[in-house]
Amino acid sequence: VGLRPLRNLQIDANAALLEARFDDFTEVVAGAPVSRNGNLPPNVPERLGNLWVTWQFQPQWSAGAGAQYVGRRAANNANTVYAPSFTTLDMFLSWAVARGAVLTLRGRNLTDEVYALTASNAGGQFIVGPPRSIALEARFAF
Repeated sequence: VGLRPLRNLQIDANAALLEARFDDFTEVVAGAPVSRNGNLPPNVPERLGNLWVTWQFQPQWSAGAGAQYVGRRAANNANTVYAPSFTTLDMFLSWAVARGAVLTLRGRNLTDEVYALTASNAGGQFIVGPPRSIALEARFAF
């Protein structure tokens, strides 16, 4: 959903509510077949959402903030290990310096949330999401 309640204010939101399940899946474990029917596939959150607000406070300036929520995810086919849910917060400040030239200061994961981005190795290994970061971006169009 995207809304523009004021000429210089944009609100964007999205969400997903899933019921992902294995319908017919048999995994071989230690040489024996094990049914995983009805289990949640690894790395698939059942709940997630994003919210972004962008405000153009001057003709050449805009600022924005966004939050991302990712729900708990199974880390293996057996659903015995889970990656916990997480929420990150990002912000930006953008300046249109000249026609075709924009400078943007971005802050990502500003709360420095430590979170599992994905799981692998049957839930024995997690890839940690990026820590807090600040970046200056320059875009030129010609």
